[in-house]
Amino acid sequence: MRRVFIGMAVISLLLSGCGLQRQTKTPGEEDFIKLQHEQGAYGRGLNVISSIKDVKAGERSQITVQGDAGGVYEIISTYRVGEKSYTVRSTKMADREGRVSWDWIVSPDTLPGIYPITISGNGAEILSSYSVKE
Repeated sequence: MRRVFIGMAVISLLLSGCGLQRQTKTPGEEDFIKLQHEQGAYGRGLNVISSIKDVKAGERSQITVQGDAGGVYEIISTYRVGEKSYTVRSTKMADREGRVSWDWIVSPDTLPGIYPITISGNGAEILSSYSVKE
């Protein structure tokens, strides 16, 4: 009988969430976290220092980040042409000042929209995006 009581008590505590910590975000906190990500707050030393974010299909886009001198960094981006989605990757080594730049011509067939960019390397990661306008 005692075992049944203890078992029921444990189950009751588990079901009531005792000991569990829920993380809730206040209104606007999600946008603040996104802004911090964009500014490199979660990049541990990896920051966007320049970019061309708004382009039309067929135009040139660019992003430059500040990281660690000699560090190896990879950029990953996805874009859509028609019904297909494409992912592009490129790896580069930072110069003596820790800067790395990527530039590209946006495909003339790229659909309008906002496309994600992830840059990572040396234990850091930063999220950004670029927008293709009509």
